[in-house]
Amino acid sequence: MSLPSDSEYLAAVQNPRQAFSDPELQDALPELMETGALAGMPRPRAGNFATVYKLCRGERAWAVRCFTRPIQPDQQARYQELIRHLAIHRLPYTVDVAFLTQGIQVQGRWFPIVKMEWVQGESLGQYVEKHRESPKALFDLAAAWVDLLGDLRRARMAHGDLQHGNVVITPGGLRLVDYDGMFVPALEGRWSHERGHANYQHPDRDGGFLHGRLDHFSAWVVWLSLVALAHEPSLWERFHGGDDCLLFRKKDFVEGERSPLLQALLGSRHEPVKVLASYFLRSVLPSQPAQVPLLSGADLSVLGREDAPERLAPPTAAGEVARFTFPVPSTSPVLTSVPLADRQMANGFLLAGGLSAVLSAAMSPAWLVGLGLSGGLGWVWARASFQRQELVARRRQLEADLARTRRELAEAEEGLRRLVAERARLEKETQARCTQLLASLDGLRRQRDQLFEQAREVREAHESSLARLTERRRELDAREHRKREVLSAEQSARMAKLVRQRDLASYPTAAIAEALRVLQAEHLSRALQRAELVMVRLDEVGSPRKLRALLRKAGLMTAEDVTWDSLMTVEGLDSEQRLALIRWRDDVARSARESMPQELPADQRKSLESTWATQQTQVEARMAAMREEFAHRSESLAARFAEQRESLEAWKDAEEEALRREEPVRTAEIDQEFEVLTRELKARTDSVDALDVELTAARRHCADLHWSQEAQAREQADLGSIDFSRYLSLLLKDTQGPA
Repeated sequence: MSLPSDSEYLAAVQNPRQAFSDPELQDALPELMETGALAGMPRPRAGNFATVYKLCRGERAWAVRCFTRPIQPDQQARYQELIRHLAIHRLPYTVDVAFLTQGIQVQGRWFPIVKMEWVQGESLGQYVEKHRESPKALFDLAAAWVDLLGDLRRARMAHGDLQHGNVVITPGGLRLVDYDGMFVPALEGRWSHERGHANYQHPDRDGGFLHGRLDHFSAWVVWLSLVALAHEPSLWERFHGGDDCLLFRKKDFVEGERSPLLQALLGSRHEPVKVLASYFLRSVLPSQPAQVPLLSGADLSVLGREDAPERLAPPTAAGEVARFTFPVPSTSPVLTSVPLADRQMANGFLLAGGLSAVLSAAMSPAWLVGLGLSGGLGWVWARASFQRQELVARRRQLEADLARTRRELAEAEEGLRRLVAERARLEKETQARCTQLLASLDGLRRQRDQLFEQAREVREAHESSLARLTERRRELDAREHRKREVLSAEQSARMAKLVRQRDLASYPTAAIAEALRVLQAEHLSRALQRAELVMVRLDEVGSPRKLRALLRKAGLMTAEDVTWDSLMTVEGLDSEQRLALIRWRDDVARSARESMPQELPADQRKSLESTWATQQTQVEARMAAMREEFAHRSESLAARFAEQRESLEAWKDAEEEALRREEPVRTAEIDQEFEVLTRELKARTDSVDALDVELTAARRHCADLHWSQEAQAREQADLGSIDFSRYLSLLLKDTQGPA
């Protein structure tokens, strides 16, 4: 099948009501281009296999994929299996999709399209470029990425082409678009029609067969890119991120250890980046495309922890994601000095202690009590002073904050577990019922198709009798028509003319308005004709004499001759000169309009009203006479054919009654039941969607708490080196000089 060109699709989409068979798309409007040579035309978005148009109706919007390359023979069947699986296994990352065989009409021919819910947000590439300097944003994205992969795996699905353009970040979370290469269990073993984006796929991937491991390699590519950028945002500029990739390109997979990017990651000063890059080189790249290791929270929990005894899945992906995406601080805070007031107080205690020691030696051992007292008080003061230090106070605050964060995280993860369990229960119930509903809907479709086929067969059986009846009715109608044609040919034309005259109830007003319009037009035309081009000032736009010569040569003598079309034919005029002439003509026209008459002269108006009244009286009289005559003759003609027509109607009624008795029951009941089941199916999936909103919010809350916990724990660890002995050494060191 030869597919339309982009320009032919563009022309068709301009008129949705004529182009599309889908009722929603017929009532929608295409998004238009705002600038450029094609401003005002539908905005196309080119892809590898299709051009996408956005159509909106109210607050809803759809993406319409018009194929630019030949589709596979089983493409519709694949989409049907995909749609069935998405209806049973509802995920917050997918959108409603439909494959319409007769989707768009181009130059009188129908072609297939894919209709999808439009996803409003930023692509993965745009989002990463915008937030590459924010480790927290990349952490949230990485946590959501691992959750997405886990949910797809549990639903036994694979997208098949995970890449920066097919993942959209919305306020509600990640969304996936472009389902041409998606895998669901019903497609297991079928040949894949595409290989995916080369910068995200294993270099050895070919068409191959569809299976549930299609996303494993691209999942690692995106994950490693996010971790690397969270630690080293400069990698984006250094390796030209965003140029049809995040960081990696196909050549990096082919070159392996010789890849400058992988060498940079292996040499990173950040341990998580080195661990992941090493694992990618050691375990991911050498694997066959179908044997690439899984990326999951359980795998991350032991990656880089060789002493981990078990592969236990963490309660949330964010718990392990934080370990890899939280950049390690380059320096730790160190206590390097003490305040002057503390040093002065320490000098006082040292002086008192020294004085007590001297007095005990010179006068009496009793002064040793003063030495002990000053030493004890100095020790108590030093501890209190140490606790007042800003870094020490910050450490105490962190201990309290970290304890609170851990409590909140435990509560949040417990709530998340409950939500996950509730969703699993609801999904199980929904899947069971949705499977029944889909089976019932398929059964109703088959019943309806069977009824249509039976009805066609029954109706064909009556076609000969109905055809004979139709032929006799046609003959009777033709005879009556010929009779009536002779009767009403001339009368119809005259009556139509009179009816038009009679129906012009606003004739006086219309005639007066038309006469006034003609009078005003003549006034304006005379004013434009009187305004000769010699009257216009052209000093500011060039030589007046030369410009007037050009205009006279082109036949432009007065303001009435000046139009955009006429000026465009004058060679030698630039846009500024044309604009000046148009403005002059507009000024002349504006002045003329200010002085043009606003009403007709009284005598002319009175003449029009009188003429109209006379015509109305004559028309009414002629119409009355014509109606009476025509009614009499029509009744006479109808009476002659009434008996014959009644006989034919009786025959027709008998045939239709026989047809109703033999024809199967209409599909109204089936259609009604179909609508009821469809509404229930939507209600079931809506309940899962609502719970997914809560689940997404709970995951985000847990991710935020994990991030806070990691930040507080790392800061607390950094402050752990600040101890009392260090403070004493600094205090004594600073006080030795003055003493």
